[in-house]
Amino acid sequence: MLFNTVLVVFGRRFYNVLIVRALSFLFLSSLFIHESMSQSAEVTSANSQFANKLFQRLVKDNNENVFFSPISVHTILSLIYQGAKNDTQKALAEVLNVPEAKATADGYKAVMSELNNVDNVTLHIANKIWVKENLKLKNSFQTLAVDNFFAEAEPADFNKPEASAELINQWVEQKTNNKIKELIQKDMINGNTAMVLVNAIYFKGNWAKQFKKHATIKQPFYVSNEETVNVDMMHIESNFRYAEDKDLDAKILELPYTNQDVSMLIILPNKKDGINELQQKIVTKDLTSLSNNLRSIKVNVALPKFKIESTINLVQVLTDLGLGIIFSNDANFEDLLDNSAPLKVSDAIQKAFIEVNEEGSEAAAATGIGIMFVSAAIPDEVLIVDHPFIVILKHNSNLLFVGKVNNPSIMH
Repeated sequence: MLFNTVLVVFGRRFYNVLIVRALSFLFLSSLFIHESMSQSAEVTSANSQFANKLFQRLVKDNNENVFFSPISVHTILSLIYQGAKNDTQKALAEVLNVPEAKATADGYKAVMSELNNVDNVTLHIANKIWVKENLKLKNSFQTLAVDNFFAEAEPADFNKPEASAELINQWVEQKTNNKIKELIQKDMINGNTAMVLVNAIYFKGNWAKQFKKHATIKQPFYVSNEETVNVDMMHIESNFRYAEDKDLDAKILELPYTNQDVSMLIILPNKKDGINELQQKIVTKDLTSLSNNLRSIKVNVALPKFKIESTINLVQVLTDLGLGIIFSNDANFEDLLDNSAPLKVSDAIQKAFIEVNEEGSEAAAATGIGIMFVSAAIPDEVLIVDHPFIVILKHNSNLLFVGKVNNPSIMH
């Protein structure tokens, strides 16, 4: 799976002795580790809360397939949060559900390190900042960006929009194994562009228990109570973690990858037309806790193969969530650049991709923000996923990707 998130920023104006020492070292180290784990947990929890808000906004009045990476958006917004002041900083903290900026940065340092060191699957998350030539990042922001968000920074000539877009898109393609293309359009960049910040996340993993290709057959999938489409339905019978959730009136199945810290949750409403009710009910749930009450049981699973590509303009979405200020002339990002000219976010976009088949899954996303100067045994359970469902791909408590599959036969 892949995701990229982009932000573009514009300027608004023309804008005891040996024993004691050893004990002290261990004590101080344990304090540091505990604090780091606590801050990481805060960021993970914040991302989960943000994911639910973002999901609710994206599926509202939307009968199409939806797929996005909450952590890609949350990461890039948490990065610019480091340079925000006053009301802009408060708005970001509230919408992102994060603690103060330094604690958020310290939490992300742990999260970034964890996600980039997952064995037996391919999982990468990266950040990049392009800065207009002759402009300079503030030392304090650059230190946090590099040390905590593992971001790279390099200059770009934004007076050449086409070349700049190509430069950025090449990085995105490389980081997402060529799954996310043309994230940045040349008309998103001009001479007033001060910065472009991009987050890219890529995942590819094999199922711990793979579906057999010969067992995949064409079967109907109900896009409504009456209408069906034929899909490639994969089949497997094995022990999986599974449960009925009475609050959600839905079944939950967990499909682990070869690294079992990484898994995909399938949340299937009991009613064929129950996806809208499920969406409304799930808002009250902590998405990271959905797998807490699952138990291992033999399940006969039928799951459709699917591939989704999506492009989401995040400007209105984030505005609706309470971040309108970052796009306005009232935005305050004075701690981003050594430059007195005011800055605001001009564009925010995410492209996402997921493909699920018999071997496993591949997913990617990129989020960008542009900142500009203004101007044979009988199974215990049977789970047939033959109507719209919600899918969550996670690493432990980190929500990497979230989606709603209304029609597996449609890519977009």
